[in-house]
Amino acid sequence: MASTAKEVAELLAGCELPQWESFATSITTRQVRAGEFLFHAGQTQSSVFIVNWGVVKLVYETVDGKHWVKNLATAGTYIANMTSRSRNSLARFSAQALADTQLEEMAYEQIQSLAARHIEWQRVVGRAYELYASRTERREMEFLTKTAEERYLRFLVEYEEFAAMIPQKDIASYIGVTPVALSRIKSRLRAVNSAK
Repeated sequence: MASTAKEVAELLAGCELPQWESFATSITTRQVRAGEFLFHAGQTQSSVFIVNWGVVKLVYETVDGKHWVKNLATAGTYIANMTSRSRNSLARFSAQALADTQLEEMAYEQIQSLAARHIEWQRVVGRAYELYASRTERREMEFLTKTAEERYLRFLVEYEEFAAMIPQKDIASYIGVTPVALSRIKSRLRAVNSAK
């Protein structure tokens, strides 16, 4: 289901936003093909992106060349460098489209400027941080308290619409296992389901 920056921002604010029309003129719509990067770790990155449709993986890269999927962004999700947002911020992770994706890009500085003048925009920023913290806390809790199989089952529920287009190696990385371990999990689940 498609989602626009206006819909997401107003949902975060809980109301219509002042000066939206003038702000909207600065929003850039971007089309990213499957496999293309929106940005790479280490690049200057101070934009906020709203996914209209498609799916993007957010990836941490280690010095030895390993990639770990930190999260997946689908329609209605925002992508931002939450811990470093100044004009010369460097991205801590990479963002790569897993399917043809459309996003809207906006400058965080403009959102900050509006938030300094309007309580409605302050709510947008505050609620975005709350959702980011809540999602990060849930991911942490799942890794510390759930089994890999439980994390996989949760993934299937949360990303049911997109699971078929996400490569197995990325699903394995998202739930914190190797592709071989994921294959074993899937085999166990098939065996359990066929025995019912």
